[in-house]
Amino acid sequence: MKGRTVTLPPHEIELKFQLMPGSEAIFRADDILGDAAQKRRQVTTYHDTSDNLLLTSGLSLRIRREKDGFLQTVKSRDNGIGLANNRKEWEWPVTSGTPHVEHLAAVSELASISGQITGRLAPVIVTDIWRTSCLHVVKGGCAAEASLDIGTVSSGEVSLPICELELELKGGEVAALYRLALQLAETAPMWIGSESKSARGWSLRNGHGTGAIVLTKPKIAKKMSAAAGLHQIIGALLGHLSSNIPPTFSGDPEALRQMRGALRQLRAVFRLFAPLLNPDEIARLIAPLRQFARTFGTARDWDVFCGQTLPAVITALPETDWTDLSALADAERTAAHAAVDDAICSPHLTKLILDLAVWSETCAATPWD
Repeated sequence: MKGRTVTLPPHEIELKFQLMPGSEAIFRADDILGDAAQKRRQVTTYHDTSDNLLLTSGLSLRIRREKDGFLQTVKSRDNGIGLANNRKEWEWPVTSGTPHVEHLAAVSELASISGQITGRLAPVIVTDIWRTSCLHVVKGGCAAEASLDIGTVSSGEVSLPICELELELKGGEVAALYRLALQLAETAPMWIGSESKSARGWSLRNGHGTGAIVLTKPKIAKKMSAAAGLHQIIGALLGHLSSNIPPTFSGDPEALRQMRGALRQLRAVFRLFAPLLNPDEIARLIAPLRQFARTFGTARDWDVFCGQTLPAVITALPETDWTDLSALADAERTAAHAAVDDAICSPHLTKLILDLAVWSETCAATPWD
């Protein structure tokens, strides 16, 4: 590959799913990744300064090595609105694995940061992935690349396994991407995992995860139609819900609280817009939201009891032996969090989120007000 700059003002729109080990065989057996799929090894090195300037600026810079050369990519942080990851992306074929900062200087949005990182970059994270991918064209004119990634992400001497499915929109409407994801969710156990490989690498490097994500408020214009407004709100809440899956799965109680809140807010939105919507559709969508809210709510209640209520009581009444109650409460809390983990990994939550995303996109395209 030569050093020609690729000029896109591109936005990468993709969905990520975490998979159970062995899922590769399931996808191949169902011809989702069959004979037409390409398998290649990708070794990717992420670079940053010693004070993590790119990370704190919401950017990542990586160089990916494949058999035909090197590709340098800069990505922005996800915009935080909607279920699918939506990031700006710039790519340049380069001649070596050393960062070519001069390419960033030619992009107006990156020119400032390029001067601050010149001569200061060092490798921080490495991913070693075998990627099997193929292009899917589905009803609705959507072209999406499905990629199964198996490998590791490492920082220093510490590494984590990677087993994930990535769907990247190549053309068409995003609703068709969600429909494709629903189809694949029927094939193998998978759950939405919005965390990027680099984010998991930073968690390894820093010794902690990204933590809970607060809601990014949707942008509602004064003259926006009710359908468009509902689409924006549902998209923001689904993005909020899915972005907190990784930290919740890692045991972050604040992320669990955020997920519980998103589930409650989704139900509230449907009640708010009820006069404009089909009551059968509302009932169909609210019922599973209520069920999952109950599961997440139980775990949240035990978090509060074990973390706040019981310690306050023990402090107020130190002469009482609270050992048995504490042990019982801890056991209930553990069981409640196990139920949350099961809910996250179950196909039902993934399908509900995707179903809501499809419904929202269809709703926005229908003039009903």
